[in-house]
Amino acid sequence: MDWNTALANAQTPTNKPFLFAPIMLAALLLAALVGNVVAAESVEPLSCGPDFNFAASSYETSDPSPGGSCFITAEQLPQWAADYQVVDVRPLHRDQSPLADGLRISPRELINLPQLRSSNLLLIDRSFGSMRPSLWCDRLNKAGFTSVKFLLGGDANYLSLFQPQSPVSVSARAVAASAFWPEWHHGYVHIVVENEQVRQQLERLELVADLVLVADVQKQPEQLAEFVEAVSNRSAPIVVIGAESASTRRLVNRSPPLNLFYLEGGITRLKAFVQQHRAIVSNRNRQANRKLMCSV
Repeated sequence: MDWNTALANAQTPTNKPFLFAPIMLAALLLAALVGNVVAAESVEPLSCGPDFNFAASSYETSDPSPGGSCFITAEQLPQWAADYQVVDVRPLHRDQSPLADGLRISPRELINLPQLRSSNLLLIDRSFGSMRPSLWCDRLNKAGFTSVKFLLGGDANYLSLFQPQSPVSVSARAVAASAFWPEWHHGYVHIVVENEQVRQQLERLELVADLVLVADVQKQPEQLAEFVEAVSNRSAPIVVIGAESASTRRLVNRSPPLNLFYLEGGITRLKAFVQQHRAIVSNRNRQANRKLMCSV
């Protein structure tokens, strides 16, 4: 091809540029549209520096719930008791009633007694606190203990069945907010509140009361007794929450059922604990989330 022919071809218009331009324009518009959608839905880039923003990455975790195979109820206890050695694993307290025929051994001591690994062990803890037994149950099983059971409802249920004359001390009926919270979280607690004001404060903490007591103090014991009788799960503890603990302590101590408790410090103490607990959990989740995303 000579120079004249090449020059003529270069100056001859074709349809290709006119077809290519609309295609490119449409592609650019589509890319811009998709880019805007992605930008609107994407999480802001995370930094692992000191200005790391946890807001977009925080998440909730649930506590592990106790394994059902490790626990027996008060209704099942009579059929199990004859074949099992009772082990009292309650923390020492001067007001405690001793358990008949029970060995007093703490879980930490028990796990180091290999001669008991093949024994049928029925562990009795405090009436409150299934989180602690559930963790120890797992540890004991991993340590080689082949047959370990915990009694739901703890010492109160055991004493009510086998030692009904044992006195229940005031301290045994008191429940700290730190013990109440995990039990409520797993649905093991029935809540009774002293009045409507306490119910409203409880609702702000996202807790629901099963019963609101009447204003007449003289009628409260009867109302509470009727509620206890109506509860289907007799091993589940019932916690009475008031504005403070003096009035609820008097009410609970006048009532015979051993699965009745009152919250120490009332709603004020519970509110302070829940706020602190949620702050700790939130911070722990943020730190775990940051560690997960920054360890790439």
